[in-house]
Amino acid sequence: MVCRARGYPVGRRSRTARRWADWTQKRMNDEQANQGRPIRRALLLGAGFSFDLGMPLAVEVTEVFLSLFNERSARRFGAALSKQDPYGQGRPIDPSGIRDGLDLILSYKRDGGTNYEEVLARLETLPWKGQPTKDAHHFLFSTLYDILYDILTAYQRLSYELVYPSNHQWFAPLSNLLSSEETWVFTLNHDLYLECLAIDQATPVTYGDTNRIEFPLSNREPNTKVALTYSKREDFRIDGPGWFQKTRGINLVALRRKPGCVILA
Repeated sequence: MVCRARGYPVGRRSRTARRWADWTQKRMNDEQANQGRPIRRALLLGAGFSFDLGMPLAVEVTEVFLSLFNERSARRFGAALSKQDPYGQGRPIDPSGIRDGLDLILSYKRDGGTNYEEVLARLETLPWKGQPTKDAHHFLFSTLYDILYDILTAYQRLSYELVYPSNHQWFAPLSNLLSSEETWVFTLNHDLYLECLAIDQATPVTYGDTNRIEFPLSNREPNTKVALTYSKREDFRIDGPGWFQKTRGINLVALRRKPGCVILA
């Protein structure tokens, strides 16, 4: 899926990478012009940041997502979902709510839609006649969200193996982009490539978390633990103890990631 002919500039510097290099050089010049005094910086990363590392733009994710649905597959998918009891046997879902949501997806595909987030937003605004219909909409939404998450995870894994090794060199050195003190980075991306670059270039990153929790990997492997970090809502503030303050490093705020997608080794 990742390596179909879409023109990845593997092994050579693309226009985006050249702009990145030019921009980081400008930041170095600004620092020097400021006579060595640290410049406070904040960055906002969009989809273009990771494109040359193998991650797709929204239009491509949408194309892959919508390719899963046609009249036949939607009918079979809807029938399978309608048989589920996601909220327990005493709280059945309305099959018509599932059909309404899938009809919306097919209509969006026929109209040439190109943004999967717009599909999800429209699904959230579907009218409902009662709790069973509302539950059906929520169940379909969560199922579609999981499908999109799986698509993006596949891109992440394959692009890391096939594209990242050749192209990450064009994003170095990352330190040229950062302040000598903390740098705030707000990312709209689902991927982990900023973290990958930071690890490869020995740049510390924090999500502001101060707590750690472990979960079993599965019911079959209860003794194998997956470690995650987290923050309590009341502690998640700009002056929280988990952020870098007056020290070099990236304070990373991931605005669109699914909870639990960042797993510690």
